[in-house]
This record gives sequence, C-alpha cells and structure tokens, in this order.
Amino acid sequence: MKTTFDDMTADFAWLERELLAFIDERELNGVMPSLESLRSARRQDLLDGLERHGGRRAVAERLGLGLAIPRKPYGTWQQPGKIDRELL
Repeated sequence: MKTTFDDMTADFAWLERELLAFIDERELNGVMPSLESLRSARRQDLLDGLERHGGRRAVAERLGLGLAIPRKPYGTWQQPGKIDRELL
C-alpha cells in the first residue's frame, strides 16, 4: 500500500526525523524553526505535520527544542498586575 501525504504527516516519527534534519541543515542548534523559515524553504509538509501534532510550541516541547522567540502563554496579560510586574 502506498503511503499518502496525510499518512506521512500523521506519523510523529516522520515529523521528528524530517524536522530534526531541517534543523541540522540550517544549523539551528536545538531551536524550533519559525513558521516563516519553513514557508521560505517550501516545507509545507513540515507545516502540515506541526499543525497535525498540536502546533509549533507543542512539538517543540515534545522534542525538547527551544523557541527562537519565546512567547508568553495565552492569558498571561489578563492576570491582574502582570503587566505592572513585567514593566518594573
């Protein structure tokens, strides 16, 4: 039976292998590539795989990769006093 694109991107082992190869080729040293860098490299397969497995942040956490630009979790800025503490 022939492997389809959907089967391929649904397989986390495939995503891990391809993503780590991409990171090594670009010498990103354990940092998850940005979505823009994946688009620029025309790696729609990796973009689809990331989406299927919970998004860039979830996959980075699962693989122990850092994010180039760490983001605050959703809802951080709605916490009372959080903005004041961050600015001071």
